[in-house]
Amino acid sequence: MFTVQRALGVTLVAASLTLAPVVGTTPQAAAEPTVNRFQIPLVWSTGLFTGCGWILDLCASTPTAIAGEQPGTVTFPVISPNSEATYWMHWRNLTTGAAGVLTVPYNESVSVFTGAGPVTASMTTGQEIIAGTGVFWVP
Repeated sequence: MFTVQRALGVTLVAASLTLAPVVGTTPQAAAEPTVNRFQIPLVWSTGLFTGCGWILDLCASTPTAIAGEQPGTVTFPVISPNSEATYWMHWRNLTTGAAGVLTVPYNESVSVFTGAGPVTASMTTGQEIIAGTGVFWVP
């Protein structure tokens, strides 16, 4: 017996078999590198009356990460070309669970393979009050 549900099912199966090869062979466009500004800035104190602000002499900067230069790779760019100091970047891929900590010189860019997916990263200096933290997509 031929019913409306059976006709609809046959139509959907035929359409999926027809469209699957067409959709599957479409070339993927290469993603442009994306500069991701962290959602939470790095905040530190320089001491009384020696720093950036009026209240508690708190300083803040927004770390960035570049994704999409290479598949699954994140680059942390140069922060200060004339500095010899280092900072730590703690990262985790939320899809795979892969994680690590990088020691990054302020005057060098460093790349790390995180894998594709959502990645979180936090910048610490050892003197921060709030770690600079961001979540971004890595193609």
